[in-house]
Amino acid sequence: MAVFLGLQSLHAYAIFGWLPSIFAGAGISSVNSGLLLGLTTAVGIPLAFIFPALAARRQRPIGIMVVTGAGMLAGYLGLLLVPEKLPCLWAILLSLSIVNFPVIMTLISFRCRTAASVSVLSCFAQGAGYLLAMPSPFLFGAMYDIYGSWVPPLLFLILLVPPMTVMGVISTRPQTIEDELRDVRPPT
Repeated sequence: MAVFLGLQSLHAYAIFGWLPSIFAGAGISSVNSGLLLGLTTAVGIPLAFIFPALAARRQRPIGIMVVTGAGMLAGYLGLLLVPEKLPCLWAILLSLSIVNFPVIMTLISFRCRTAASVSVLSCFAQGAGYLLAMPSPFLFGAMYDIYGSWVPPLLFLILLVPPMTVMGVISTRPQTIEDELRDVRPPT
């Protein structure tokens, strides 16, 4: 869960921090580039209410993880290959990165039996996850500065979508943390 949350945050930070610059680099006006980020947010916020509710209704919401991963991958590929064509579609597909945060928060609560366990798992997942994601805005900008192109940073994000999706699928396991800890403790 910590790795999933970290990779999800890494994607969100890159999108919120650099999406207008990527669109502007493709020849889209700075005003329209900013509006495209607004579109990403405007679509992502309502979905951030819908997707956790859908996750809560399923034993294992694997499909949600696959849909968000596939959508992000398609959005990044569109941004990489033809950013000036269908930019609204790429912005909408990238809004799925916003959806993953409330979904993982929902899954954290379902993986625990007690409020204390939720608190411990949430603190660990968020602390370790944000530590993993923290350098990403700098790294993304540094890659652009080094290569003078958005291609390497976008390839970096594309390469991180499959591991994020796999970690998300693993996070949907139905066992509680208490059950998992019991399974790894040596018998007394």
